[in-house]
Amino acid sequence: MLQDIIETDASPSAWAGAMQMDPRPLNWSAYDWLVLWISSPLSPSSVTFNVTAVIRSSPHGTLAEPLNFGWQERTVDLRQLGADRSEITQVTLRFNAPSISRERFYLDDMRLIASKRVDETAEIRQIIDKANATSTTVRNAVIAYDWVIANASGIGGIESLREARELVRCHHERYDGGGYPEGLRGDKIRLGARLVAVGERAHIFLSDDEGKT
Repeated sequence: MLQDIIETDASPSAWAGAMQMDPRPLNWSAYDWLVLWISSPLSPSSVTFNVTAVIRSSPHGTLAEPLNFGWQERTVDLRQLGADRSEITQVTLRFNAPSISRERFYLDDMRLIASKRVDETAEIRQIIDKANATSTTVRNAVIAYDWVIANASGIGGIESLREARELVRCHHERYDGGGYPEGLRGDKIRLGARLVAVGERAHIFLSDDEGKT
């Protein structure tokens, strides 16, 4: 799960979000969709979300869509970035709205989808359902790389914590081998990753967010 503390100025075009830190180009030519879960703390339609990227030195972006309050699953049409998606850099997950004052947004279960058609998914507001609603399937790819905090004024770096990052990356592994991103089984799953998973579940159960029932 990626937490993004958002703060923007009063400009109508203000935005902030998380940007891919690795300068090496990504090849998304095989993928048409990005599916992810987003938690917004703001009232419906007060903030929009979209994905931007640089492709062969040219900026591209998907259409900005309004967010609802709480957890929601969103499908981003990567074809809006253009037909050539073989050399993508600076992938940015953007929250667009003026005068956001240090609000916490969360992103989780980001997946690249290779299918040519994705059916609309019914919105699930309950956090407990959100935690169980998605799983890896054939021809999906789980996105796992470093991010930096970015906004319209530039990039603010964050210190890379290699050990902690690896534990978080593997906290969706399952003891029976049915998890992701690597399908680790049993003792191959590091104890720290298991503890992160327990902590996430405890947070879900103890959360007092309105979206939980």
